[in-house]
Amino acid sequence: MTHSPRHQSHQAPSQDHVDACCGEPSLPISAPPAPAGGCCCHDHEQAAGVFNLRPALTPIIISASLFLVGLIFHQPLSRTPFAIAAYAVLLPAYLISGWGVLTAAGRNIVRGQIFDENFLMTLATLGAIAIQELP
Repeated sequence: MTHSPRHQSHQAPSQDHVDACCGEPSLPISAPPAPAGGCCCHDHEQAAGVFNLRPALTPIIISASLFLVGLIFHQPLSRTPFAIAAYAVLLPAYLISGWGVLTAAGRNIVRGQIFDENFLMTLATLGAIAIQELP
């Protein structure tokens, strides 16, 4: 992605640029661009197709392991009083893997954007948990 000379001089980007660049007009400008050539309040390497899996790998492994334990031992876990063991294994897996969706739903509710996909997915999942439809 090429940047104008204004951004190469590390001046703070305008709100119009952040809106056009990021596509999220509700984000405030929080800091000047990074010296590495970032043009607004975040790094554009992800937009360029570069994805670093390493920071996300630990939560993925923990969540997948808990989910597999819940699937493999579904019958014994479900036989505990109120299926408490099943919830003890599967709820942490849900919270670890779905934390981004849950926080995005909460953030959007505070902003007044209630019926977005994050809120609806959170509502559906909490509804399934409430009626004891665990995997």
